[in-house]
Amino acid sequence: MTETDVAEIIKREVGKYLSAISKPEPIQIPLKNGNYTSKELQELFNVTPPTINAWERKSILKPIIIQRRKTYLREDIEKLIKQKQVNKRA
Repeated sequence: MTETDVAEIIKREVGKYLSAISKPEPIQIPLKNGNYTSKELQELFNVTPPTINAWERKSILKPIIIQRRKTYLREDIEKLIKQKQVNKRA
């Protein structure tokens, strides 16, 4: 293997790496039908309960309370996913 061969391999591998990190991957979250619980949101977005509470205070999410149980509309979750993808690219 020559010096030129090694340089070409390095160039190709570095190019692959730079290409991979420069293209943010969209968030792949399987959406379900119906509303989400706080626990499900924590798992989907890998966040803690205080984050969910902060999203509520900032009006990012609006809880639906039925019989003392909070749930969140699927449409709101889809909007949040799209927003997070936009923010991730910025």
